[in-house]
Amino acid sequence: RRIQVGTVVWGLVLTVLAVLLLLVNTVNLSVDPVLLVLCLTLGAGLALLLGGFLSGLQRSRSSR
Repeated sequence: RRIQVGTVVWGLVLTVLAVLLLLVNTVNLSVDPVLLVLCLTLGAGLALLLGGFLSGLQRSRSSR
C-alpha cells in the first residue's frame, strides 16, 4: 500500500503548529503569526508538489 503524500504533509503541518504553540506558551517564544502561516503554507505547498512529482515519476517508471 502506498503512502498518501497529502496526509503526511498535513500531519507535519499540524505537528509543527502544535510544537510552536507549545513553545510559545512554555518558553515565551515570540512568533509573528502572519510569517508563520506564510512559511507553513509555502512549505506544505512545496512538499505536496514534490511528493506529487516524485509519485508521478515512480508511476511512469513502473508502467514501462
